[in-house]
Amino acid sequence: MTRASGEQPSPADRAAALQTLSSSAAAEALLRMPIADAAGALDRPEFTNAAKMLALLPSAQAGELVTRMADDRAAYVLAAMGAKSHDVLGQLPHNLRRCLAGLMSWPHDSAAGLMTADYVAMPMHLTAAQALERVRTFAGMSDAVYSILLTDDVDKLVATLSLCGS
Repeated sequence: MTRASGEQPSPADRAAALQTLSSSAAAEALLRMPIADAAGALDRPEFTNAAKMLALLPSAQAGELVTRMADDRAAYVLAAMGAKSHDVLGQLPHNLRRCLAGLMSWPHDSAAGLMTADYVAMPMHLTAAQALERVRTFAGMSDAVYSILLTDDVDKLVATLSLCGS
């Protein structure tokens, strides 16, 4: 999965490649990847078969991957796994297990079930070009970016900039 230029594929590229494989082949590929790369692919919302692939893995390996995923995405994938999610949740540290169980308790189509825990925060002193670069970088890793939290030199929230049209 290496690009012609020698760069490593992005998590989105890995997710797209895994989507083209059979479930068992994708699960095997996940186990062969470095854990950060596998978790990065599972974390991508376009990886629609993530729950199916994760369910095929041994619970210990699935749990290790889940610990490296964003909480909201991990909860979504675990909820989609059905009964197997209980085995995977049992592999997680207590605080994470509790957090994910709380997120999974909301109906998927409710406002709480659809919300994301992702946000972009940046210091107010950045130039517009620097700020745009950070937003572009983050947008490649997240479902959506709706606002930017602007902070002072000690990371105190100063303002919120909405990216939604009025």
